[in-house]
Amino acid sequence: MARWLIILMIFNTSINSEESSILFSTEDAKEYELRKRGNQGQGLFKDGKFLKFYPIVSRQDLNRLLVDLDKYSLSDEQRNKLKTELLSTYNDELRPATDEQLIETSFALSKLAEKTLANKEVECNEENGIKTPTNKTKKNEEYVYCECELPKDIKLALNDNSSAPSFDGEYWDDYSLVGNVEESSLRINTSNDNHLHGLFSKAGGQDLDGNDRGRTFGLNLDYSLIGSEGEFRVNYESVIFTQLKEADKDGYYYVNEDGEFLQDLLERNRLDVSLRRLMDKDKYLIVGVELEQLTDDGKVAGPIQRAWHKINKKNIQYDNQDYRDDEINLTVYGGLGKSWMKDIGNWKCTSKIEGTLGQNILNFDDTYIKARGEVEFNSNDLLGGREENPFVLLSAWAEGSLETEGDYTTGAGVTMSFPRQLGKWEIKPEVGFSIKDEKEDRYFSQAQSTKLEPESHIGITFSRKF
Repeated sequence: MARWLIILMIFNTSINSEESSILFSTEDAKEYELRKRGNQGQGLFKDGKFLKFYPIVSRQDLNRLLVDLDKYSLSDEQRNKLKTELLSTYNDELRPATDEQLIETSFALSKLAEKTLANKEVECNEENGIKTPTNKTKKNEEYVYCECELPKDIKLALNDNSSAPSFDGEYWDDYSLVGNVEESSLRINTSNDNHLHGLFSKAGGQDLDGNDRGRTFGLNLDYSLIGSEGEFRVNYESVIFTQLKEADKDGYYYVNEDGEFLQDLLERNRLDVSLRRLMDKDKYLIVGVELEQLTDDGKVAGPIQRAWHKINKKNIQYDNQDYRDDEINLTVYGGLGKSWMKDIGNWKCTSKIEGTLGQNILNFDDTYIKARGEVEFNSNDLLGGREENPFVLLSAWAEGSLETEGDYTTGAGVTMSFPRQLGKWEIKPEVGFSIKDEKEDRYFSQAQSTKLEPESHIGITFSRKF
């Protein structure tokens, strides 16, 4: 009997050691109890009824229990006391392993792994006389050599960047032909031999004004995309050359029944797409293609001139004649360019020079070589401006070419512009003058005008910086 009593006391002591409890109450007068169940975890009871069991085998489990207890309306004193008791209870059980224990465990696992790998692999079913068929897969083995162990004519690809290509950023990061885009701009420019589109004549300059003969009116649209590695350009030009239909008697011209003068008109439309790609900080490669149309049936500049004259009935009215067939030319060209900058007092000077060679692929007898120079003066801080937003820009250009058809061409011009900054946008009104001598100018000037007339330009450029 005494022996059974001793066993019962031992059993009761064991249970009490495994199931310790923590009592706490909430602000709404509810009684709760946490009962520890050995090393398995804590059970939560409310008014003696079981609510939830929290297994605790790691500090993460303990933290989860502490966070869950915050959901109950505990006072700060109760909450701090409860956390202190729980942390104290599991402090020893969840203490992290020491360095010595980790090292001993790693050695033990290493020995166990060596022993396991040395034994023949036996399937679980093989003891019962059943072996599961398996497909043997070829193992991929990698060998690492020291470079000193290789033959002299072999080097590790890892140490030779040229033999270990990387495609990171090779295509998409440099997809743009001009590199990182910095600025784009659109320029709208009109030209007329009646200077300032007639305003000069009304201001008293009739003697120096144009006469609607030869190069008469033009429209230019220029788009450019400037980047860190170059510039992409799209240029469109529509210009008309005209002469009146002469009667047999000198000084007389034909008119129709509406009193409109019969006129031969040649409209030249050009679309030029080019790329200037940097080769060095101040040298660049030029490639481009130009599509040209020559027609007496004007579609752009011709109708604009006719509409402009009809606005004011006092202007001379024209009736354009059908006198020639259309002509199409497609020219590819390439060349080199160089640019440089220099400070001249308050002005910053930017200069460019380009040389190109072109071939008309629709007429192989038509080839040209061309040179062009440009210079731009930035007024910098003059008159309250600054380099990024100067008060005025002065630019001049000159060009010349030798052609197998048309002999030669020359041209020169000057432009004054007034840029104004509006955030990332820049608006630049401009006015200028130019004179050109091309085969169309010479053909239409010889008949009724013995001189090449200068033409004035009015335009505006919209630019955005990135």
